[in-house]
Amino acid sequence: MQRTLSYRGIILVASLALLGMMLVQANWIWTSYELKREDIHNELMKLAPEVTVQVKIAEDIVPKIMMEEGAFPDVRNMERIVDSVMQAAGFMEPVYFALHQKSSDSLYLSNTVSYEEELRASPYSTCMSCIVTYRFLSDSTEAVTPEMTSIRPISEMKRLPGYLPSEEFVWMSLYMPNQQLLSQRAILGLFMLSLLMMAILVYLFAHILNALSLQKKLGQMKDDFVNNLTHEFKTPLGAIRLASSVLRHSDNPAKRTTYLDLIANESKRLEEQVDRMLQLSTLDAGRDGLEKEELDLHHLLEEVVERLRPFLTKEKGKIDLQLTLQDTEIEVDRDHFGNCLYNLIDNAIKYGGVAPKVEVITRLKDATRQIIVRDQGPGIPLAHQDSIFDRFYRAQEDDRYKGKGFGIGLSYVKTIVEAHGAKVYLNRHYKKGCEFIIELT
Repeated sequence: MQRTLSYRGIILVASLALLGMMLVQANWIWTSYELKREDIHNELMKLAPEVTVQVKIAEDIVPKIMMEEGAFPDVRNMERIVDSVMQAAGFMEPVYFALHQKSSDSLYLSNTVSYEEELRASPYSTCMSCIVTYRFLSDSTEAVTPEMTSIRPISEMKRLPGYLPSEEFVWMSLYMPNQQLLSQRAILGLFMLSLLMMAILVYLFAHILNALSLQKKLGQMKDDFVNNLTHEFKTPLGAIRLASSVLRHSDNPAKRTTYLDLIANESKRLEEQVDRMLQLSTLDAGRDGLEKEELDLHHLLEEVVERLRPFLTKEKGKIDLQLTLQDTEIEVDRDHFGNCLYNLIDNAIKYGGVAPKVEVITRLKDATRQIIVRDQGPGIPLAHQDSIFDRFYRAQEDDRYKGKGFGIGLSYVKTIVEAHGAKVYLNRHYKKGCEFIIELT
């Protein structure tokens, strides 16, 4: 038998895959950074001898130091040479250099007063004393070029007769303070692109998880809707079937009238449920389908309350009408707006507890006409309050409320009310039960 992953299993596997991709991406970026840093290091290692040769040719530094006491090369000219070579190689960051010896009272000459320790320990150092020049003709007046120079190994220089000891050798060192920053800037574009792609992946992942969660929720709501719809239709259909069976075998006029009224009432109940769903489908399709007319709001409320009177009596409840609104003329679809009021009051009776007490209020507040339906029941839990107007959603899950609607009542109310240019909402601040408010324009 083929097994499929559960919803939580899918989330776990997808999360691990996304985390793995993020780790791979992070490792890739780090590797790119390390490679770029190594490239810069190798380039500086290559440039250090070239810079030293250029400075040596221009300044002839070693003979000056060896033969003329206190005769030092021009630091500004050396700086121009260093900058020229480094910029030609693509390095635009500040580069500092120093000429130094390793003896105790050694020479130290630099274009900066900082970084002496870093310059002396720099890996980008070249022995300037080891640079020798070759002339092919002793009387040649040809200018010295880098091709005419060579850097001998220190071991060979030590064997030359009369040459300075190694402690007196002159070294030229380079130091770039922003070398690490340069490596980071080099991969900044790659890093930002990777970050963008990961953000897109995380967003899509969250969107897919949300879609899966919504799909699961809709599936559960569909199952609940089918179950409740079956119960909602089965009860009146059973009553109609029973009444029709009795009518076939009864000649009593009073009994026939009673059962005919029962059939009529249950048929109307079924018709209202079907009409409600059809109206929602019509509005979803973008068609109004409302037949508006001028009528009196208070008269409409009284009609709705009268329709609910038998059910209210059965529940031993009470409705308190506080109709204080002066301007009661409204333009609405009598049937559908009346059904909205019916649903709100019906819910207040159903979920208002034992012997429900329902208040229906009309008033003017801040120049807005309000219709308020209030009960003294247990109220709607905070976790459900954001979803009560969603289609097929039912906040009450106790066995006490089974068979009391199938989750389209409040959705129907919201859809119809908004189709009239009004709005309906739950007053979250009311703590004695539920309070729904319709605000008319």
